Amino acid sequence: MVLVIAGLLLLLNNLDVEIFSLGWPLLIIAAGVYLIYRSVRKSSGQDSAFSEFRILGDSSYNDLSGEIDGTCIDHIIGDTNLNLSAVSLKPGINHLKISHFIGDIDIIVPDHMAVSVRGSSVLGDLVVLNRMRDGLFTSAEEKTGSYETAERKLVINCSAFIGDIKVRSIGAADGN
Repeated sequence: MVLVIAGLLLLLNNLDVEIFSLGWPLLIIAAGVYLIYRSVRKSSGQDSAFSEFRILGDSSYNDLSGEIDGTCIDHIIGDTNLNLSAVSLKPGINHLKISHFIGDIDIIVPDHMAVSVRGSSVLGDLVVLNRMRDGLFTSAEEKTGSYETAERKLVINCSAFIGDIKVRSIGAADGN
């Protein structure tokens, strides 16, 4: 959705359409389309354990607990800090999706959790499970050593148009 909006704004600019007069209305329309899509998902029983859409502002989830399968966090402008130390995974594959237009994503996972992380950023750094990538159009995919054989797995998909993505593994002694 982010790339479609950015492409549309660039196209309008090339067609000599005043972007700033249309930019905010287009952003509000895109947010409305997303909210409709989310309500359709919710009514069909496909919605997540937790879902958040925010146009502006930071979110911090340091006390997140319980099952997180299907959790979805979408931000237009803002940062997300997420600590998964107290969450539980159901047997099988659990999914977590975070996407930002502008903003940083910082996720802490316990070192005993079997995790597969896919991250991408058009402009920003990626630090995924102790491996760093930087530059333009950056992507990374990393798995913990125990991922393939684990009974309970977490797949994290992170994307940011402009922003850094950090997914860090911590031990019980490291704390928050």
